[in-house]
Amino acid sequence: MLLRKKNKAEIFFYIFLKFVLNKLLGREGDVLPVHILRKIDKNILDDFAGYVSSLGIPVIITTGTNGKTTTANLIAETLKGAGKRVCSNSNGANMANGIFGALINCFKFERLSVSAGPVFKFSADFIVIESDEKVFPYISSKLEPDAVVITNFYRDQLDRYGEVNSTVLEIKKAVKSLSGNPLLVLPSFEPLASSIGYELKNRKIYYGFGKDPTGAYSHETALTDAFTCPKCGSVLSKGEGTDFKCGNCGFGNPLPDVQALDDNAGSIKIISDIKTDGVGGFDFKPVLTGRYNIANQLAAYSVLKDFKIEDGAIKHSFENFNTKFGRSFKKTIKDLEVNIDLVKNPAGFNRVLEKITAGNRNGRLYPVNMFTSIGQILQKIGSGKVKKEHLSIGLKSILVFFDPFIFGALIMLFLATVFYLLALSKLPLSIAYPMLSSGYVLVVLLSKIFLKEKVSVRRWLGVFIIIIGIFIIFNSGI
Repeated sequence: MLLRKKNKAEIFFYIFLKFVLNKLLGREGDVLPVHILRKIDKNILDDFAGYVSSLGIPVIITTGTNGKTTTANLIAETLKGAGKRVCSNSNGANMANGIFGALINCFKFERLSVSAGPVFKFSADFIVIESDEKVFPYISSKLEPDAVVITNFYRDQLDRYGEVNSTVLEIKKAVKSLSGNPLLVLPSFEPLASSIGYELKNRKIYYGFGKDPTGAYSHETALTDAFTCPKCGSVLSKGEGTDFKCGNCGFGNPLPDVQALDDNAGSIKIISDIKTDGVGGFDFKPVLTGRYNIANQLAAYSVLKDFKIEDGAIKHSFENFNTKFGRSFKKTIKDLEVNIDLVKNPAGFNRVLEKITAGNRNGRLYPVNMFTSIGQILQKIGSGKVKKEHLSIGLKSILVFFDPFIFGALIMLFLATVFYLLALSKLPLSIAYPMLSSGYVLVVLLSKIFLKEKVSVRRWLGVFIIIIGIFIIFNSGI
């Protein structure tokens, strides 16, 4: 299949506009060029999808609520380390425009032909895509993946997606409709994600957590947001470790083909039934800690082994992996290690708290901005409930503090003050005080979620600028 002349012109336009956005504005520039091109050519995505599919290059698509960016990047970076050319949307632009922008960006100018004009070559041995759950059905239908990696399904952005069960059904329907019967890489410990493979004939690799040499499970808490059976709707029962089972229909967690064991000394052992190179797993010291990151590494390992990538290359990549800004990274200030983790839903927040408390058993967690932000929300709710005469200056104003929301807000602000004093004992004031501005970001998010306030584009832009400012201060050192 040959590229049409209009598609070659679109590649030139994309490269030019991306260059302008990157050099002048410092932006990645993957999304906007495609957005403009789609206004001009409604068939652009079909054209490029058809051409890429005709090349027969293996396509790996990762989707899920949490961890898809990290998992996709682990896969992509390991493949690169193994000497493969990889086309991926590594910056996390996981909607249709960002995904196809990454694909167009992989076309490289090769030569100028007298008869055919400019000749472009798609430069990749693998295509590794991170897809938002909402657009997965569309993206998978266009690119026909060889492997689908699913991380988990949690309640997230309910205003866009509706209940999480609806998302799961749409993704399962999309997988079932694919003609190529792709490999499914699924978590054994998460009922909703593991149910994708139920009653499907596709090859499946399940990953999860096993028992240590003493017979105890490495992880005892279920990494799931699901309480009901995705098959019959009955309440699920929790078993040992991360096991689950439905007492009504018998649906339960499958045995993992790839397992992780924690030796409690900072090392993780991967045990695998996928022995493509004669080795069934290895020990490594992960730079990404926390159970949810171990799950991401297990998912990446599973698909990499299926594509016959050697354990040595995987181990080297996992031990030297660098996350993208805004996901999860560490910074050391003097002798204090500070962790920055993306949190976008309650399940993810629980995982981050578990990671911090597990990794710093003798340390302290200073949730200053969390308490301050919750306090602000409670104040707002309380101010709308108290009587106006109680807000005037005088003796009656004392009655304001008897409102449960106002009283709760005061407790939150008091706790924030206590933790801030503890933080000051460890951090320089020039670092600690500016970091309080991240509370502005939390307040805007909580106001939208709980108070249903409308947040304009300008306000979101202001929030983004604040985040950039925090990042600059955080990386300035002492």
